[in-house]
Amino acid sequence: MVLFGSVFVLYFIGGYILVGEARGFMEFKYFFKLSIIPVLIMLIISLISFGIKSISGKSDFKKELMTGALCGIPLSLLIPFALLLKILTDSKGLMIMNPAGFGLIDFTIMLFLLVMMINVLQQSLILSGTKSAVAWYLSPVSIILSMYLATQII
Repeated sequence: MVLFGSVFVLYFIGGYILVGEARGFMEFKYFFKLSIIPVLIMLIISLISFGIKSISGKSDFKKELMTGALCGIPLSLLIPFALLLKILTDSKGLMIMNPAGFGLIDFTIMLFLLVMMINVLQQSLILSGTKSAVAWYLSPVSIILSMYLATQII
């Protein structure tokens, strides 16, 4: 729960810093929505992992919350990378703030963080006894599905 809360706070404060002068035009609800998206992603990853492991009969929801929280670590790295890019370059930050300015550095960082999340889920599935081939295919699908569902919920 500490990781869930810290990701929420990091996205709230980081989003507030990243928008710059636009924060005068933005309402509180937009910062809240930005902050709740990664928490929802982590929760949905936990639920999907619990569902997959329930089929094999070796599921424990507390352990699946830990899997979701560990997937929050790569999500929490996104904000410091965005702040670093904003400070060191003349860009507007990552794709979150400026979709038109999505560059090679942004793509590389986003891909790296996505692969980290997939790896966490894949290792969790393999350790619970899921076959490697099944975990190989279900991990990326689960991560992408959780991101899609979280954005649709918000």
